[in-house]
Amino acid sequence: MKKILLLCLLAKLSFAQTNYYVSTSGSDGNAGTLAAPWRTIKKAFDTPLPNGSTVYIMAGTYTERLVASKSGSVSAPITFTNYQGQVVTVSGQNSSSVTPLLEVYSKSNLIIKGLRFMNTGGNFTCGIKVHGSSQNIKIFDNYIANINYASAITPYNCSTNPVVNSNPLIILGNTATAIQNIEIKGNTIENCHTGWSEALTVTGNVDNFLITENTVKNIGNIGIVVAGRYPWVFSPNNPAYNNARNGVISKNVVSNCKSPVCGKYSAGIYVDGANNITIERNRVSDSQVGIQVGCENAGFEVTGIKVRNNIIYGNERQGIGLGGIAQTGHGSVTESIVANNTLFLNNLVAGSDFGEIYITKVKNSIVKNNLIYAKEHYYAILMKVQYGSWYSNGNLFRNNLYFSSGSSSMAKFKWEENTSFFPSLLDMQSTYSQETQSVYSNPQFVNPTLSRPELHIKNTSGAIGVGHNTSTTTEVGNVDFDGNNRFSSRIDAGAYEYYNCPQNTFVFGDILGDITMKGAKILAENKVLGSNNKYQASSSIELKEGFQTNPNAVFTAEISTCY
Repeated sequence: MKKILLLCLLAKLSFAQTNYYVSTSGSDGNAGTLAAPWRTIKKAFDTPLPNGSTVYIMAGTYTERLVASKSGSVSAPITFTNYQGQVVTVSGQNSSSVTPLLEVYSKSNLIIKGLRFMNTGGNFTCGIKVHGSSQNIKIFDNYIANINYASAITPYNCSTNPVVNSNPLIILGNTATAIQNIEIKGNTIENCHTGWSEALTVTGNVDNFLITENTVKNIGNIGIVVAGRYPWVFSPNNPAYNNARNGVISKNVVSNCKSPVCGKYSAGIYVDGANNITIERNRVSDSQVGIQVGCENAGFEVTGIKVRNNIIYGNERQGIGLGGIAQTGHGSVTESIVANNTLFLNNLVAGSDFGEIYITKVKNSIVKNNLIYAKEHYYAILMKVQYGSWYSNGNLFRNNLYFSSGSSSMAKFKWEENTSFFPSLLDMQSTYSQETQSVYSNPQFVNPTLSRPELHIKNTSGAIGVGHNTSTTTEVGNVDFDGNNRFSSRIDAGAYEYYNCPQNTFVFGDILGDITMKGAKILAENKVLGSNNKYQASSSIELKEGFQTNPNAVFTAEISTCY
């Protein structure tokens, strides 16, 4: 009897395997153990794995097309990840195949982590595609690059042949059952020629998603887009289904998103036809447009968009755009807010007049507490309003700080319909009874001259206490760009709340001169110089005068003493 019980126990244990392994030296005839790994990732995706399984993939290049065949459970998802941090590349070998490198169709409770998806070269190619009615999908810490609409990128005439696309990462809700609970975190997407498409796309019937802590750069069109109302997703265009909604785009770094072929208005982050989206604590730079909120499809309204606590600089045209772009043929934006953003030297194209903030078809919305520092060309456009009749359509503009790198007489507000300029903030205030308690003042940045400017404010900043505070945080959020709590007694204009001794300080760029920056977390790139730099780290490392790191290095210090 004891022998029979033992055999039963061993049989039970033999089915308890939850870790599986893939190696370029393995065989798909193996058991998938560490000692006998499978040869292909496809074998792991095709195998009916138990819930809670983890597939560890060892270093190498795998020229495969992967399709998820099984779902996990909510409490026990199935994970596909690299083994011990090794470099695992899923390569399309520049193939023009339209089959994604990884496809997830109507599957749920999956985690894709730490893999590299690279090298496609044809129209409608994809890196990762999640579609159907998929649920609870997490895409963490992956690297996606060289997902191109052609293997050799050549000059392209969009007016004669406009359909070229590639999608490095797309969440496509194209069934009546919504895709829900998507988390896209810590990924890097770069060096992709996407044609008319975007690097990271969430569109259609998608409800409840988070896009956070990703790096998106060097993209041949828009960086991150959340969209809806497009008939190619649903035909007929069913408004109940066809819009991404209830999402958060936060703490991403987006740069150099520019279309070389299909227009000059590529945004780092774009909301187009989506609803109830919060865009906060992102750093968007060096693109054609910083952050744009609009609706390209006529007859629809975008509502419930919050653009707050972002750093936006060095973009060719507007830093922030709000509203339907075309007076006819586009929808509009309503019940939205642009608050506590720092906009610095956008609108860079000579002769461009898009302004730091560009308002078009907007109603019942709020623009407040922003710090707007404009570049002088012939004149500096601090704010441009097109289709001026919309300006008084329930909108409220207040408690913003404006400044220009030129003289105050060159800082303008522009209304397109009559091509008029308001030569000063005071003139605009008296004409429209808007911008109450807004000021024209120097924000006193820590070091704005860097290629990646340091835009924390000094204790002499004109932005301190300028903002409009409310009893709730639904408008401006609980924390600033660094994650420090907003004061209850006052609020500053811009993305940074000034603290004498903040909980967190993330310093991007050089710190020069006798500037005291204080905080619990310090990231300093390149060098820290000056007699007043007193950072006492928990590991007993102190950044003293003359401290210097290697070029392009990032220094991190945990502060135990705040001076």
